[in-house]
Amino acid sequence: MNKIMTEIAQASRLKNEIKDCAVRSTAIATDYEYDDIHELYNICGRKPRHSTDWCITKKVIHLLRHRIVDVTHHLKSRTVRTLEREMQGTQGRYLVQVREHILPIVDGCVYDWSKGHCNHIRSVYRLIEVSEEFHHAEKRPVLYLPALPADISNDVTPLYKRLRKAIPPGYDKVFLVKDNEGPVFVEVKSALQLV
Repeated sequence: MNKIMTEIAQASRLKNEIKDCAVRSTAIATDYEYDDIHELYNICGRKPRHSTDWCITKKVIHLLRHRIVDVTHHLKSRTVRTLEREMQGTQGRYLVQVREHILPIVDGCVYDWSKGHCNHIRSVYRLIEVSEEFHHAEKRPVLYLPALPADISNDVTPLYKRLRKAIPPGYDKVFLVKDNEGPVFVEVKSALQLV
């Protein structure tokens, strides 16, 4: 656990970041590299060295092919300390919102400086991979893929390429474009339309 947190903290320092708990937590909860998640947050509208709106975090989670399920009402705990005890031995990936902070719990372990603290819990969300959820479903699931805003670069990033390669056959594809008013989801009916 300490090794993961140390690696994330080092990656954050290299980018001269502060107030990036959402980026750190998402990287740990989804098992992606910090740099990839940081890039995706920037694409979705997060400003460097600024706190992150929950709506941006939700967009990033969806782009990473996860669904967010609010499980707050299923838990008895009201603080991070008691939640850690309650979830000990459970499987799954969670994001926990406390006042002005967000932290990850993976398989019952808190990966955050607030481990063992009495921060009051506001919400607890479970992350479910789309591929898991729709494995036996008849309806074809939709995967969301990010596209770089035109004003940043014409080149496709390594993260974008990796996400594209990870698409299982038979999935519908949707990618994210960004105009002056913010991100827009655009359906892609043919794989040839993907850059």
